[in-house]
Amino acid sequence: MATQADIKRLLSKKLTGLEAAKLILQDNVEVDHGRDGLLSKADIERIKRGLTSPKEIDDYNRWIRVYQLVDYTLKEARITQLEAERMLTRAIGHLQLYHQEAKLRSILWLLPAIVTEKQYQELKAKQRARLLAEKISLHGAAISIEDEEEEDGYPLQRALQRLLALIRSGQLRPVLLSDKAIQQLKDLEEEQQAERERSEEHPDLPDEDFWSDAGKRKKQILETAYPAGRMLREDELSLLEQISSDEPTAEQYHLLDSIYCSRQELYDAGLQRDWIDEYKPDLDEETSARPAGMKQSPSLAIIQDPSEYQLDERGWYKDSGTELLSKLSDYDYVELFQENLGRSLPEQIKLLRQQAGERIKVYLAIQAMVEAVSEIIGVQLGEDLDQWTEELQATLGLYNLYAAPLEPENEIDKRLPSLLDPLAGLPKLPRLKIGKLKPTASSMAYYRERMAMALGDDWWREGMDTLDFQAQEEDSLAATAATLLKEMAAARKERSHGS
Repeated sequence: MATQADIKRLLSKKLTGLEAAKLILQDNVEVDHGRDGLLSKADIERIKRGLTSPKEIDDYNRWIRVYQLVDYTLKEARITQLEAERMLTRAIGHLQLYHQEAKLRSILWLLPAIVTEKQYQELKAKQRARLLAEKISLHGAAISIEDEEEEDGYPLQRALQRLLALIRSGQLRPVLLSDKAIQQLKDLEEEQQAERERSEEHPDLPDEDFWSDAGKRKKQILETAYPAGRMLREDELSLLEQISSDEPTAEQYHLLDSIYCSRQELYDAGLQRDWIDEYKPDLDEETSARPAGMKQSPSLAIIQDPSEYQLDERGWYKDSGTELLSKLSDYDYVELFQENLGRSLPEQIKLLRQQAGERIKVYLAIQAMVEAVSEIIGVQLGEDLDQWTEELQATLGLYNLYAAPLEPENEIDKRLPSLLDPLAGLPKLPRLKIGKLKPTASSMAYYRERMAMALGDDWWREGMDTLDFQAQEEDSLAATAATLLKEMAAARKERSHGS
């Protein structure tokens, strides 16, 4: 910046129109930022009176006009920056819901379900009876045996051999379902597959009742089809022997899925006993330790000597604390969002990110143009942009923090289930970094034309040369501006040749 000695020296000689404008612009920058100016009012009047030729006056007026245009453009930059921050802040607010939901569900999953001894025994008996009454395909039974014998490396074929031995001995009496029942189960499986695909496409809009209804439908089909099924023929048993000795084909898998047995028979034959006898507090809604609809826990705690007010009419524990936590973790906000805006919460977050990115690109175009103009006239006009960019960077940093995938922080976290199921569908959101975003050519052209109102149509040629020098710094705004200005020049040249 010029010193007072420099100012006195300049004022003592004849100034050109551009020199006069540059000096006054430097003074304006200081005054506009609340600092002491370089010139007095008398100095400014003396400088203006010293401009006598039409060219000097025209040059002076053009650069003063540049300052006015830049000032107007900087106000646009501020508005654009604030708009981007507002959109990012809204997105952050929505993203915080995911983090809050994850924490709530982690707490609910980690806290053991509290029950009374009476409640535990009743739920355990009910679950055991329900499991023993279940019908399971031979394929499913083989997989369950394979899981039980996982430590011994029990493959599917060996599991089938064991089942076949039980069938031959009469301990297991599976039946082949009718073609109608098999088709009903197949249709149901196709519906389930379609729901899986739909959930993958729109995971933020889960059908909470589908899987519960599907389970009930399968149970109803088997309740009718199993008693009507027929015992296996010898040729079918022989086919099972072939399957148990080699990897099953698709047709053979279909047969395994068409033969059903009861878990009671498996239990009587010594299979799945530990799994059936052990109470699982989060297995299903019918026998869950916590009321249906609440987030369940895989662990259990039996309360000793509960107070009367803590029990309901059945003698079961009323876990008011867990119930309050569960009410904080629900779908209400997501559903209201969908109803009122017609788009899902993840879609809104993605839209806000896109809109913020578009405004940041406009902001970068202004920043690049102001830098270019500053280089041409030799006065730094974009001082405020540094502070605004810092503010934008801070908001971007917070957004990127919340947009990053939730990662387990310790060994317990790694064991947690998918805790974001109720708010699933959060799109993968790449980090937003100013250094990675580029101003669009259309924005650059728009602001280039604005500056041309004062600097002339070809002002950018000099700006491009200057920016070429700065473009040695990779990914700098100046480098971006230089590249885009070159592209515009090439396009203009091509159009002129074409005409």
